[in-house]
Amino acid sequence: MTTEWKDCTDPEELFRFRREEIESLRQQLAAEIMRLEIALRIKTEEHKCCSEDLMKLRESEQSGWKEAAIAWEVCGSIHEAFAKKKDALYSTRHSDFERHAEDARRMYLQSQRNRNEYPICE
Repeated sequence: MTTEWKDCTDPEELFRFRREEIESLRQQLAAEIMRLEIALRIKTEEHKCCSEDLMKLRESEQSGWKEAAIAWEVCGSIHEAFAKKKDALYSTRHSDFERHAEDARRMYLQSQRNRNEYPICE
């Protein structure tokens, strides 16, 4: 009995070597496929978790800008109601309130547009 297929002269023995070689390759491929399937499942789960975290962050950012815009508007209206003609720097302070409210509104709208333009796939 020969130990390498190259040394075979008997066709039956050559086929046996070939079947063993094919079986060995099939097992190696099956192991590699299993390894890649596991890696894909892990990456898919990581992507899902990252997507969920990014969605929460995006929603948090949007609600933060929305709250900021509302807060600056409220501050401006309170300042207008109670400080007009009483505050020496009324116009300066009031324009600051309006500017900050406008900035927060702009950031909120920009985050809304970004959400629509760059949706996070799940």
